[in-house]
Amino acid sequence: MSSTSTDLGESVPVPAAGAEDAQADDEGVAAARTVEATSVAAAEATAGRTAAPGLPLAGWFAAARAAFRPAAPAVLGYLAIRAIGFVVMWGMVRGARRPTTLPQLLGSWDGKWFLRLANDGYDHAVRILPNGDPKQSTLAFFPGYPFLVRWLGALPGMHNLSAAVLITLISGAVAAWGVFEVGRSISGSDRVGTALALLWAVAPGSVVLQMAYSEALFTAVAAWALVAMLRQKWLTAGVLTFAAGLVRNTGLALVAALAVAALIATPREQDRLRRWAAVALSSLSTVGFLLWVGIQAHRLDGWFWLQDRAWGLSFDGGIGTFGKVSHFLVTDGNVYYSLTALVVVATLLLFGWSFAERIPLPLRVYTTGVVILALGSSGFFNSKPRFLLPAFLLAYPLAVLLARVRLRVQAALFPVLGMTAVWYGTYVMTITGSNP
Repeated sequence: MSSTSTDLGESVPVPAAGAEDAQADDEGVAAARTVEATSVAAAEATAGRTAAPGLPLAGWFAAARAAFRPAAPAVLGYLAIRAIGFVVMWGMVRGARRPTTLPQLLGSWDGKWFLRLANDGYDHAVRILPNGDPKQSTLAFFPGYPFLVRWLGALPGMHNLSAAVLITLISGAVAAWGVFEVGRSISGSDRVGTALALLWAVAPGSVVLQMAYSEALFTAVAAWALVAMLRQKWLTAGVLTFAAGLVRNTGLALVAALAVAALIATPREQDRLRRWAAVALSSLSTVGFLLWVGIQAHRLDGWFWLQDRAWGLSFDGGIGTFGKVSHFLVTDGNVYYSLTALVVVATLLLFGWSFAERIPLPLRVYTTGVVILALGSSGFFNSKPRFLLPAFLLAYPLAVLLARVRLRVQAALFPVLGMTAVWYGTYVMTITGSNP
C-alpha cells in the first residue's frame, strides 16, 4: 500500500499493483449488480410504478450506519468518558467544602451567563461603572449556543439547564465523530482517528465538555467544517464555518483556514465561484455579530472594548501569558497555576511537534489561529486549557503514537485520563473557587 497527496496536502492510500485483479473482480460484481438494479427499476416503471428519487428512508439509515460504523469506538468511548466524568463530579460535589449541587456546578461560571442569555436575551445597552469602565454584559457572548439552549429549553418537560447540558453532550459526540474523521483523513487509519478523538475527550479543560459551555458545540462545527474542506465540499464548509462564527470568536481561525483551502485548491472553473462564495459567506457571522455589538455599545470596537475593560481580556501577543508562565514555574510555585503553565508549555511543544507530521495546510492554519487567539490574549490564565480545546490537532502526534499501542492498554488509559481531567477541573471549581 502506498500513498499520494490531494490538492490540500491530505495523504490518501493508493492500492498496490497486486490488488488490481481483485479490484477488477469487484468492479465486475458491481457492474452486474448495477445491471440487475436497472432491470428491476425498468420492470417497475413498466408496471406503472415510479421509483422515488434518491435513496428511500431505509437506505439513508443504512448509509448513515455504514458511515458511522468506523467512528463508533471514538463516539462511544467519548460518551463513556463523559459518563465517568459525571460520576467523578457527583462524588466531588458531595464532599466539597463549598456548599453546592451538581446542577449548580454544571451551570456555573460562563454557564450562568449563557443561561441568563437564554432566559432574557441580550442586554439592550452597556452600563458604565463610576470608574468609567463598562459593566460585565451578555453582549460579550456569541449567540449560537445560548439561542439553541433557549429553543430546546422551550420544549415540554425541558428547562434551560437540562437543555444546555444535553446540547453540550450531543455536540461533544458529534465533535468526537468529526475529530475522528479529520484524524482518519490525514493518516488513513481508523485507529489514529479514534485515538485523536479520545485524546480530545480527556484534554486539560475537558471538564467543560459536560457543562453549560460552548466549546463542545464549536468543536463539533469546526471539525466537520475541516472535513468538508478536505473533501472540497466548499458550500458545506462555508455554511459550517458561518455557523462556527456564531458560537465563538475562534471561528475567525476557521475562516482563515477556509480561505487558504480555497486558495491552494487545484483551480477548476466550475468550483471557483463556490470556493469564494463559501469564503465570503463564512466570515459574515463573526463580523456581523461584532458590528452589532459595536452598535449596541455606541463604538465600533464595542466587543473588544467590553472584553478588555469589563472582562480583562485583551490581545497582547502572548506577553501576559508567557509572563505568567515564567512567574508560576520559576517564582510562585502555586500548584494550580503551575499546572496551567505546564499545559501552556506542553501546547508549544506539541505545536512544534505537529509540524513533523503531514497535516494539510488549511488544518495547520486553523490550529495556529486557535493557539494564537488562546495564548495571545491576556487575562483568564487559568482558562487557557479550555481556550485550547478546539485545537484538537495539537494531539495528532500523540494519536499517531497511541495508535500503535495495544487496545487493552488504551482501554485502561483513557478512562484514567478522563477521570483525572474531570477531577482536576472540578477541584478547581469547588476547592479553589476558580473558573475552568
